[in-house]
Amino acid sequence: MIGLCLVAWAFAAARAAPPDPPYVVRPCLECHSVNTMKKKTEVPSLVGQDDGYLRHQIKAFNAADNAPARSPRLVRRHPVMTEQAKEVSVEDAFRIARWFYRQACFPARALEQPRFLLGPPPAFVMRCFLCYGPGGKTTHALVPSLAGQRARHLACQLLAFCDALIDGLARDGRYRSHRMMNRQGTHLTNAEIAQLADYFSRLDRR
Repeated sequence: MIGLCLVAWAFAAARAAPPDPPYVVRPCLECHSVNTMKKKTEVPSLVGQDDGYLRHQIKAFNAADNAPARSPRLVRRHPVMTEQAKEVSVEDAFRIARWFYRQACFPARALEQPRFLLGPPPAFVMRCFLCYGPGGKTTHALVPSLAGQRARHLACQLLAFCDALIDGLARDGRYRSHRMMNRQGTHLTNAEIAQLADYFSRLDRR
C-alpha cells in the first residue's frame, strides 16, 4: 500500500512540475523570464499571449531590415529583437510562440512593487476596446492582448507608433508600422499614453 502511494505521489508531482523550456525558448528567457522582467520594466510579458500573434511579431522583426521606412504593415524594429529574430526559423517561431502561450499567466502588477489597486478606466479607453476586446483581452492572431501587460512597455509601443508616423524612426531604435495604430497614436498626448498604459497593466492577463 505504501509503495502504491509513493508511486501515485511521484506521478502527481511529475505532472505538476513544469517541463523545462525547449532549447529554442531558452535564449528568449534571457530577457522575458520573470526574474529578468522584474529588473527591466520595459520588457514585455509574453506568457499567455496568443501564439498566432507572437509568431506574427517574430515575422515582423524579421522583415524590418528589408522594409522601407514607411512600410504599411508587418514591420517592427527594436535594437535587440531585430537581430534576435534573424536566428529564428519558421518552425522555431511556432515552438516559441506555443510555449509562451501555454505558460501560467500573471498580471504585470505581480512584477511591480508596491502592489496597487485598479482605478477607473480613462474616458477614452473605449476606443481601444473596439479592436482589443472588452478589458483588453483578445484571441485575434493579429491583435495582442493588452490586459496585464507591462505599463512601461505599453507606453513605449504607443510612442513608437506616434514616432513612426511622424518621421519613420522611433526613439531608441524602436519602430512600429500599422495603419490604424499609427493614426490613433497622433490623437494621444503623452499624459493619455501614460494613463492607458497604467490602466491596462493593472488588469488580469486572462
